[in-house]
Amino acid sequence: MSTSGEGESDGKGTMADREMNTPLRRTLFEVEREKRWRIWSLFALLLGLAFVTLWVACLIVLGILRLTIPLVGGLSWLLSAPGVLTVLAAALVFSLVYWSLARVGARERLLRALHCRPLDPGDRYHERLANIVEEMRISTGAPRIECVVVRTVGFNAFAFSDLHGGGVIGVTEGTLARLSRQQLQAVVAHEFAHILSGSYVTVTVSCLLFGIYSSLADALDEYDIFFFEEPVLAEHNEALRELAHHTTVPIATGERMFTRWGFKELLAQGYADIIQPDLSHAGGIWEVRKIAAMAEAYDVALAPHCPLGPIALAASLQIDFCTPNAFIQEQSLGIHYNQGSDLLDYLEDPAVFQYADGFVPRLTGPGLGITINEDKVREMDAMGHRWRNPIWRNEDGSFAEW
Repeated sequence: MSTSGEGESDGKGTMADREMNTPLRRTLFEVEREKRWRIWSLFALLLGLAFVTLWVACLIVLGILRLTIPLVGGLSWLLSAPGVLTVLAAALVFSLVYWSLARVGARERLLRALHCRPLDPGDRYHERLANIVEEMRISTGAPRIECVVVRTVGFNAFAFSDLHGGGVIGVTEGTLARLSRQQLQAVVAHEFAHILSGSYVTVTVSCLLFGIYSSLADALDEYDIFFFEEPVLAEHNEALRELAHHTTVPIATGERMFTRWGFKELLAQGYADIIQPDLSHAGGIWEVRKIAAMAEAYDVALAPHCPLGPIALAASLQIDFCTPNAFIQEQSLGIHYNQGSDLLDYLEDPAVFQYADGFVPRLTGPGLGITINEDKVREMDAMGHRWRNPIWRNEDGSFAEW
């Protein structure tokens, strides 16, 4: 009996200890109190930085004046109580004005700095994200939540406050494409934890007061760059990871890569937004169509590389017309290295490549949709063909890549 009694007592004691050690969810009042405390702490940091900066500036100015103009007690006044209080009052005024200006349009400035975009109702990935966010908002009793996306693979997600009682959760397009619903729920739940705990306010206020959101992409945003084409050679694709962490501009590469196996690792790494296989190098129409299908599974766009003649361009366009993730086609009409022998010269009907407003009509003729001017081919064959890459040099005389 005593043994059983001891065991029962130990069991109850263990359960009690477990209940005592279980963390309780904080109340809304506690969260709001901690949020206010975080804001005031950051404001105190701003005030301290402003005070030190102004005091040092006054010290330097008074020191210079004392060397040039005889002043009595200038430095001693700065070290006295009235002097310190005067500088502190000036720092307080500066901090209040700076804080007020930082709050103006805070949400819009942060969304713009992070290159956020609203959800597309017609995108199934965006729709899935919206459903997950709304389910968690209802189940947790969280405040008003706005959901946005960012076109990058540099990180997964973030959350910040709009400073009006609501929050914003951002998820990258790369995360949406790679993760299953369960994995995406875990990512969103992590951001909800920041919102429910109030810690997201610290990030928001820090960004507004100290400009922590600055990045390379912010400096380049005004140029509206379409994409970075081959920022590194194909032999160094591992460097794309570091680049992707520092920009939201889409990264394009692949014109010097060959076959599905050449693109397999690039797509698995997830740091390229656009691939550019060349049909003349990567295995022709069928092989590039397989590469495009692989890229589609990773939500990567296709932009076939084609600085060549009409046959290569017609083949590339046939791929574009049947590939869902094709979005732009390179071509060399009127380009500098075709002077005297443009690709349209080799066609019976040059109108098949008649571009209008950035679009070309679908080729409807037999085969690739073009008819070659055989007389032109014979004429050029009689002249001979010995094409070589142009030699370009840098200002210092060294060779530059063409």
